[in-house]
Amino acid sequence: MTLFAAVAVLALILVRWGVEHWLGWLNERHVRAHAGAVPEAFREVVDEATYRKSVDYTLARSRFGKIADSFDAMLLIIILFSGVLPWAFDLATAQFGLSIWAMAAFLFAVG
Repeated sequence: MTLFAAVAVLALILVRWGVEHWLGWLNERHVRAHAGAVPEAFREVVDEATYRKSVDYTLARSRFGKIADSFDAMLLIIILFSGVLPWAFDLATAQFGLSIWAMAAFLFAVG
């Protein structure tokens, strides 16, 4: 991989991670701003306790999502830049050859 390609891939991964975190922050801010009372459209359907549970669930899910997104981005960067994929490809081709079925199986396993 060329230096330009490596920097571009890393930048795209980090931009995606940053945008996801920013959108999560915006969602949390909106949920917290409207957590005080059930919205007018849902007052006939949802009681206060259920609405409070949904707010708590949304905030907890957002926090967990940020952790999971960070882990996924870190794992992707490690896999792409550590040399694991070329090593695994060499191992797979040495074991199974270069047939179309072996390549499809390798892509399926990696995916």
